[in-house]
Amino acid sequence: SKDTISCPGKPIQFSNLSNGISLAYTWNFGDTKIASDANPTHLYGVDGNYDVKLLVTDMYGCKDSVTKPSYIKITMPVSAFTMSDSFSTCPPLVVSFKDISNVYVSRKWDFGDGTFSTLSNPSHFYNYPGLYKVTLTITGPGGCIDVKEKTIEIRGPRGTFNYTPLKGCRDLKIDFKGTVLDKASFIWDFNDGTVISTNDSLISHTYTHYGEYVPKMILVDPQGCQVPIT
Repeated sequence: SKDTISCPGKPIQFSNLSNGISLAYTWNFGDTKIASDANPTHLYGVDGNYDVKLLVTDMYGCKDSVTKPSYIKITMPVSAFTMSDSFSTCPPLVVSFKDISNVYVSRKWDFGDGTFSTLSNPSHFYNYPGLYKVTLTITGPGGCIDVKEKTIEIRGPRGTFNYTPLKGCRDLKIDFKGTVLDKASFIWDFNDGTVISTNDSLISHTYTHYGEYVPKMILVDPQGCQVPIT
């Protein structure tokens, strides 16, 4: 068999290499199961190391056999990881992850914010408050999959903002509207050198020079945590 390492429930193809005339075959797969096909396929149900024996008998009744000890190794992959931190009262939070899984051929990290990695020990920045479900999915020999999930909580003010109009002539007045999910005050950075701190979620600003501007709303909670929103 090419696949001597696999996982439970996955088919393993055995290839007979015997020589002789009109051979009869008796395979013993080491798990109390036998087969008489020349090139059988077999499923192992549980983890373990299995001796495989092939007995051949020719048309004259002559016999020969070969046994390969612990030839087949069946192991279910187990996903596991550690992380340097799981909680912060304010972003940004950088988390270092370490893969401590066993018996796998590939991995995929899902950091819970729409980003992914296949590195063994990645680090990731979380720049916005929220609950993030981090998963490590590993695939073992034979194609079996296992998933481990952990949660990261980052507290702090959350919100969004919009503004209109988006373009116009010089001395253009823009109306800004912020929406906040937590108790917070606002710092408005209009990207033209003007910064205003206020409790107002509605504010207007006039741009007096030509140019392209990317304004920013910074939320500030009572504990002083600042979260920029662009």
